[in-house]
Amino acid sequence: MSETIDQAERTRRRHRRDAFHLAASHTKMPDDPTDLEYDYTFNYLTTGPPRRSTLTNYGTRALLYKIKSDFVRELAMTGGDVQSPRFMELLGQMRHLYDPTSFDARVRAHSDNEKKLEGMWLTLSKPNYPGNLGRYNGSGGYLYSFGHMAMNMVPSDLICCIDGTFNPVHYVHTKDRLSLMDSGGVPDKLKALVSAKKCILRSSDIVSAVTIIPGLSLPQGCVSLVHSPNRLVLRPMRALLSIRGYLVAHPEQKNRLLAWFSHGSFEVSDDDRDQQTWRHILERTMSSVLYPERQQQRQSPQQQLRLEADGKLSFQMPPDYNEELMYVDVLYLDETIRVLQGGRGTIYVMARVPYFPDE
Repeated sequence: MSETIDQAERTRRRHRRDAFHLAASHTKMPDDPTDLEYDYTFNYLTTGPPRRSTLTNYGTRALLYKIKSDFVRELAMTGGDVQSPRFMELLGQMRHLYDPTSFDARVRAHSDNEKKLEGMWLTLSKPNYPGNLGRYNGSGGYLYSFGHMAMNMVPSDLICCIDGTFNPVHYVHTKDRLSLMDSGGVPDKLKALVSAKKCILRSSDIVSAVTIIPGLSLPQGCVSLVHSPNRLVLRPMRALLSIRGYLVAHPEQKNRLLAWFSHGSFEVSDDDRDQQTWRHILERTMSSVLYPERQQQRQSPQQQLRLEADGKLSFQMPPDYNEELMYVDVLYLDETIRVLQGGRGTIYVMARVPYFPDE
């Protein structure tokens, strides 16, 4: 069902969408080595040792700077490939110089501490969703279906190009933690840990600025256009996919964070033509899920979808989604770069965003 929202909320959502898309366009690094040397983001990440580095040996700091430059350059030139031999070699060198005892996820870092999880992070590594459909010729971004990006919570084959993925991380204060507990937003296995007063809880969202690609602009052979919802799209449409997640520090391992996800949303540009196309897509592809009353049926627990008046599509993770505990280990963390490894071995590389237009 659609819900009425006021103009102030519409404006806030529009500004948020615009801010993430603007940040995505300003922080995207070119894959050409010649252009890379003049790129702002690349130079911000590699222009010298961290200003507040805990490394006291200047020679070590200079060596780490050189390795980090090669590390970021390798990611830019390979489209975020974290499995290449050169990437693994450079990561090993960085970890060799890194002091793992200098970070403890169980302690809230001071605002001037370089090893701080809180902040806005940009993903440099290739997206890890299943079903990659190649790269979009227009921007070089990776193509995935909306359903896969929404962690299979939305039954949609709509193909989108990822322009940039961000990870805002914030400390959760006691009052908000209690509200989260009361709302049932914490997995049963973690309730005792999260309710502990000394526990450090952080929100950790995945926010992707995406473009819905016109059917005629999709790479040849990518999908069958006859059956793709993208056939209804006549021009690129900007959208924002947000998934709310949480991180709680492992009580015994200082570099490990237990993770879970609770809900998400997908917002399309509020341009009249884009909204008309978006609602047309929903009517054609998800009518039975969004409007079960038309078929005299009810949504299943896996189909907890809600469509709002401005076209925002919200979804809720079912109770059994977080049954298997997920975790990430912090392999490397300094003022500008963060490297995590998931429980299944997947490596994620993020860069701290130097300036975010919505802050």
